[in-house]
Amino acid sequence: MSFKKYWTFNVPIYFKTGTKQWSDQLIYALGEIPEDNIIYLLEDCYFTGGMPDWYSLYSDFKDMKMDCLRMAPGVPYPCDPYIFEYRHSCLKYAYMKVAKGSPYSVSMSAGIWRKEFLLSCLTPGETAWQVENEGSDRLNQRDGWSVWNVERLDMFVINTVFKGVPNKNYNDMMRRLKK
Repeated sequence: MSFKKYWTFNVPIYFKTGTKQWSDQLIYALGEIPEDNIIYLLEDCYFTGGMPDWYSLYSDFKDMKMDCLRMAPGVPYPCDPYIFEYRHSCLKYAYMKVAKGSPYSVSMSAGIWRKEFLLSCLTPGETAWQVENEGSDRLNQRDGWSVWNVERLDMFVINTVFKGVPNKNYNDMMRRLKK
């Protein structure tokens, strides 16, 4: 319901649900999607309003030849545990380039991804948390990738589950959805 209420970006929409073999399901789903770039959200993310300007973000993503643009709300420059190489400002948003060696250089938070790059970060048989941890280790061994964060993006999405357990946002979001 929060998706229908807040989503405004006119692009094809695909919904896939996860399984215990999370990365296997995502690899399969990505193979079914014909687009080269995707906006990815985990299934436990709910929109809260205050949506970003997707058109500007996507335009910058393409113009700057990013592999991934993460939209973790409220991430300032600098920010622990991330390591950023530098900051770049565009007309509407400022971006921070994730440095090689940064923890969570792969993050499954809301983001725009080049589909082939996302596939290159995945290994069959991993959970989302393993992809973030082991995927970051694998990515940090490679050169030539371009992962960015939006700086100071307003909260527009919340996660309601952490490692399979509902968190403090879960009950609040369920109450909102019932209204």
